Amino acid sequence: MRKINLFSLLFIMLFFVSCHETPSTNDNQSNHIIKASSGDNLEEEQDGILEIQKLEFERTKDVKLGYVPKYRLINAMESIKERRKNGSYQQNLNALSWTERGPNTDAIGPSNGNTRGNQSATNTVTSGRMRAIWVDLTNPKIVWVGGVDGGLWKTNDISSNLASAWSPVNDFFDNLAVSGICQDPSNTNIMYFGTGEKTFNVDAVRGGGIWKSVDHGVTWNLLSNTTSFYNVARIICDASGNVYVATIGSGAGIQRSTNGGTSWTNITPAGLSTRVTEMKLGSNGRLHIVCGYFLTPSGYRYTANPATVTSGTWTSPATAFTSTSYNVELAVSGNGNTLYALPCNSIYQTPQIWKSTDGGANWATTTSSPPSSNNSNASINTGQGWYDLAIGVDPSDANHVIAGGLNFYQTTNGGATWSQITRWVGTTLQYVHADHHAVVWNGTQVLLGSDGGLFYSNDDGTTFVDRNDGLRLKQFYSCAIHPSLTNYFLAGAQDNGVHQLNGAGISGSVEVTGGDGAFVHIDQNEPQYQFGSYVYSNYQRSTDGGATWSSLNFNNNGSFINPTDYDDIGNNFYAAYSAGTYLRWIDAPNTTSAFFNTVSQFNGGTVSSVSVSKQTSNRVFFGIDNGRIVRVDDANINSFSATNITGSGMNASNVSCVAQGTSDNNLLATFSNYGATHVWVSTTGGGSSGWTDISGNLPDIPVRWAMFYPNDNSKAILATEMGIFETESINGGSTNWVQNASFPTVRTNMLQYRASDRTILAATHGRGLWSAILPTVLPVNIISFSGYLNSVKNCDLQWKTTNQVNLEKFEIQRSYDGIQFETIGNVTATQTNSSIQNYNFTDQDLAKALNFYRLKMIDIDGKVHFSNIIRIKNDKQVKFIELLQNPVSNHIVFALNNPTQEKVTATLFGSNGMLIRNWNLGTQQGTISLSVDRFNLSKGIYYLNIRAGTRSETLAVSKQ
Repeated sequence: MRKINLFSLLFIMLFFVSCHETPSTNDNQSNHIIKASSGDNLEEEQDGILEIQKLEFERTKDVKLGYVPKYRLINAMESIKERRKNGSYQQNLNALSWTERGPNTDAIGPSNGNTRGNQSATNTVTSGRMRAIWVDLTNPKIVWVGGVDGGLWKTNDISSNLASAWSPVNDFFDNLAVSGICQDPSNTNIMYFGTGEKTFNVDAVRGGGIWKSVDHGVTWNLLSNTTSFYNVARIICDASGNVYVATIGSGAGIQRSTNGGTSWTNITPAGLSTRVTEMKLGSNGRLHIVCGYFLTPSGYRYTANPATVTSGTWTSPATAFTSTSYNVELAVSGNGNTLYALPCNSIYQTPQIWKSTDGGANWATTTSSPPSSNNSNASINTGQGWYDLAIGVDPSDANHVIAGGLNFYQTTNGGATWSQITRWVGTTLQYVHADHHAVVWNGTQVLLGSDGGLFYSNDDGTTFVDRNDGLRLKQFYSCAIHPSLTNYFLAGAQDNGVHQLNGAGISGSVEVTGGDGAFVHIDQNEPQYQFGSYVYSNYQRSTDGGATWSSLNFNNNGSFINPTDYDDIGNNFYAAYSAGTYLRWIDAPNTTSAFFNTVSQFNGGTVSSVSVSKQTSNRVFFGIDNGRIVRVDDANINSFSATNITGSGMNASNVSCVAQGTSDNNLLATFSNYGATHVWVSTTGGGSSGWTDISGNLPDIPVRWAMFYPNDNSKAILATEMGIFETESINGGSTNWVQNASFPTVRTNMLQYRASDRTILAATHGRGLWSAILPTVLPVNIISFSGYLNSVKNCDLQWKTTNQVNLEKFEIQRSYDGIQFETIGNVTATQTNSSIQNYNFTDQDLAKALNFYRLKMIDIDGKVHFSNIIRIKNDKQVKFIELLQNPVSNHIVFALNNPTQEKVTATLFGSNGMLIRNWNLGTQQGTISLSVDRFNLSKGIYYLNIRAGTRSETLAVSKQ
């Protein structure tokens, strides 16, 4: 659990107003070894809310203004909505058709590296962050919930745990942080919801105004005069239908409308801060408010006449509770006279609960309070009270209260004693996810809102079960796609770990690792190797296809959600590390040590995107948070070469993605900050004059990811703050970007592609995973493509197809590095579309230990399409390099298999990664001896790298 000073973020948000270089090898000789520590025994930590807020703020702020201009997102959504309505919005004729994949349920897997709760794979489901809950006034079984970055959802039967019970009200709301919901008691067809979290929560969606429905929530419209009401804390309707909105953002203060939102009056109490963190209405008509939230003067006030109160007629309590400056939650009893206050102090803990029995006139601490500690998982809150607070009182019993933040506590005697009723880690109590935001009581029905979704009790809070089946609100940062299992995906979720999906359509998932889930990868050649991430440089690894996972920690460096990429061919893992560096984890499936390289071309910036080249071995493209794009060759070794390929005119802002097309010359680069020029293309590999701005008609919104259409550098797809945008023709400044109407209008973080069946996978921050199938280039579908070694050292290749209309032949291509392929044979296609066709080919010239294969499918019209690449290890081949003695003394003796007489180099590194010696060995092979006696090597482990042509291997050498 981390303590962070919130003032640092608030200061930035409120008061911060806001070339091409030649390749270099000499400035980049910085190589340091990092030994991984195991994290298998670590308990899952509470999510770092402030850390991700700060990261998202830096990624999306307008660098010229120094803040996030939220209104641009709302304006863009409203503009496209209106143009669609009047028919003036151009559509793509070949737009992708997206399908929702869920998860609609999830469970905790049996093999997480981080433990959490007493959940099992069958009894607990989590969802996304839940701040707003409303029980319908016409029927208590009807419940409305507002997800942060997931929009507005409804169930007609909260008692049902069926996934089908929940339905999204409107996909347009997926990109709104729904923070409060209310209903007009005088006309229950009228409803309102407010947007934007009250805590400046920039990791979520921006918010922007009040939305109203006059048909019981069927349709909703933005009240145009409320677009400046950001960061809504509460929205309330009184018995007469008057509406009250409490905000801490623009339009700050308490706004009242007595005419259904047509006009508004600011009624904030005179002399208090206009940041309103809490507002509750009692059944006796008394309105209670708290102002402050890091601005003074702060305080609590109440009024018995909210419909007519003015800024100067609020009532001050005779004695008030303390700590109104930071964050406060109030609960009002059924008769309106008894109130409870849960305030956090300057270190964001909640050591005392306060109580009033005279309608707020006088306050005193309850006889006892739940324990507040920074170190104990048994506490009510551990330093996130600025964000996580929740308290509610039984409407029929003013002495019965439930309060939480991290774990929930209960009193049945008005605060004389408290007992813990839930626990977010361990197995001693019933599980409710950490980070609590709401307690809603209706009769004996109690609903709890948390970062894990919605939890339900029908016995007055005695027992709780989840109600998240079908609430498809997962906030995914990343996704990975299995190369051959059609429905197998991985995805990293905010505060909900790494999820494993393996079902058709909208299916469930298993949370295989806990905590925050960051970037994920599946080896596209050897899918038994899979990787997940926690925060910073904490990683999880599976070597058995995702069945079990182990954890490795490389010093907690990098960004909170750390960008990474995995080299499927070289099995190397690359990530952001510290400012000006990147991490390289060589042979990641098998090793536990990594290195970091310092790159002067990063210009002191931090890596914000990582993209391994699919065309050139050991080449990696790094996007930097200062706007630079740097290509690093030989990125897997110490003696790498870095080139700044940033374009002239590119913004000094966050590079969110660098994507490659059919070659490394064809590049897409995207920027995520508001005010940036968001999309650039290059056909020359970049450089100061090598990029063209193709933002075209794209709204000024963050762009998170990009990809070319496979084998087509003229088309592209973008993942943005407003879902998916596509173009059918990249055309410089005239490029026409069209929002895909089949995809929700939600922040989308990542796109991944599988060539075998042309599937694109998208990870959203609020609506889970979505997939689409690209139109088939050739009239043939590859069902499977595999290979194996037979007993005579040949490789038998087999593949199955359907829909073979107009297909001429298959060219079988082989590569020894997974990059450069040559044709080794042809197979004529069978001309039929009526059945599955089986093909085979035998490679009788298996010359090397590692072999890559793909199919080049050629139409009779000359069109070409490639299959996925498979990798075959020839274990029967002589080893490339083998130590003949280990440990060593004065000589390192090894056998080298170099039948093609490639030039050989040897490099010796110390355990700290520092270079000791290089040898040029000509075209030697056989037994080779390297003298190391004059280096005065101390006892320990050293690393010897042998390179011959495209082959390279590093061995650990023990010195006696």
